[in-house]
Amino acid sequence: MALKMVYPESIIVFCHIHIRRDLEKYFKIEDDIIKYWQIMNKDIRNAKDLVEIIEKRISESQNFHGREALMELLNTQEHWNPLLLIQKGCFMNWNTNRAEGFFGTFKQNYGYKRVTLTKLFKNLMTNAKLMLVQSLNSQKQTINFYNEFPCFIKDDISYIGKLALDIISHEYNEYLNFNDNFPYCALCYLRTVYPEFALPCRHTFQNMNIPLSKSILNIRYLRYDNKPLLDENCQIEQTIHIEQSWEYSDLMAKISPYASIANKSDSVKKIFSETIARLEETKTLGNESMRYSPT
Repeated sequence: MALKMVYPESIIVFCHIHIRRDLEKYFKIEDDIIKYWQIMNKDIRNAKDLVEIIEKRISESQNFHGREALMELLNTQEHWNPLLLIQKGCFMNWNTNRAEGFFGTFKQNYGYKRVTLTKLFKNLMTNAKLMLVQSLNSQKQTINFYNEFPCFIKDDISYIGKLALDIISHEYNEYLNFNDNFPYCALCYLRTVYPEFALPCRHTFQNMNIPLSKSILNIRYLRYDNKPLLDENCQIEQTIHIEQSWEYSDLMAKISPYASIANKSDSVKKIFSETIARLEETKTLGNESMRYSPT
């Protein structure tokens, strides 16, 4: 892989959503291959069962639709099998949703057509400023939500990022409820392979003095410069204006996701119905010939 050649220490993870889509080209939705793929994504301990099903299916027949796909899956487990990924300290984002979500939102806001490099960078900078505003608003919500979180000294909460707080909060609740996930604790593996990025987990709380100090966390889990970006009286106003494109392709790209669920959502259906009715009242069509019924 080219990526591995340039970044030899990188961990290549195959997107679980795209793998499932590929498997559905060969196997029906009720097939055990698809069923256990879904089960594995809800509980990684079932990855062993999925591998056994794949191995059995391959051994039973030398010629069936999808055999090569299963062989490829079996030979590339290090890139998708959760039980192997957590051993490398990789336990999040086993799909490309965040990257695709970013590009999808960016294209919806700024259009799908090619632009000059200068225009592209201006759009990226505008979008980055908007994301910063959203991040600042999110930080204030996070601080308020975790204000009484007992795991950390209260004055330290505003310095800690949401990712760390979410993970530690979940692990602390599991610890209090005596829910042991050994030997499938991704944070225990992370502590072994990348100790500098370790986070407290349900297996370490019993040996820690609560409340903890933010000093136990790597700087990447803390807010910039170790200073709160917001004080409790800070107000953020979203002043960035994104110009709406009225090009046909851009409008269709914005409408399409909602149109696809209109038959399943009464609220979306109502909005479309009312909007179409109002548009028809204007008696304006792009193509004059469409005003008349065919003869």
